[in-house]
Amino acid sequence: MEEIKCLIVNWDGVCVSTEKARHLAYCETFHQLGQTDRIWSERDTVAQSGRNPDKIWADDSLWKGQGKEAKKIFYNAYNFFLNNHLFLNDNSRSFLTMFKVWNPKVPVVCFVAKSQTEMELEVERLSLTNSFDLIYCSKEGSTQNKDLYK
Repeated sequence: MEEIKCLIVNWDGVCVSTEKARHLAYCETFHQLGQTDRIWSERDTVAQSGRNPDKIWADDSLWKGQGKEAKKIFYNAYNFFLNNHLFLNDNSRSFLTMFKVWNPKVPVVCFVAKSQTEMELEVERLSLTNSFDLIYCSKEGSTQNKDLYK
């Protein structure tokens, strides 16, 4: 049997569920910007997943020229909603912990279509700081929409 060289996992849907917190943060952002007539569905939230964060905040069809303010509001709201709406999926913590115990030399890499800002909040909130050797995510301001978090 061959040795495991690396464990690669996806963040959303595999390790955690964050869609509810992201959806509520978008809704709160629109509300605080005075866009109270905007209808924003969970499907709209999912449609933003994987998009370059710089492009999201620069999208005037969403923010009507208030992208910088929207970004501040969103991340404050997202941080608030993570307190009640960020959940580890069943057995994620025990699997990651046991994998590290059984395979201490095998790197665990996480791929995620989120910004570094979001990932720092989520990893800290879930106390998973030592669970990954590398997290590959988009970095706000990155011209290639990718960078290494760790």
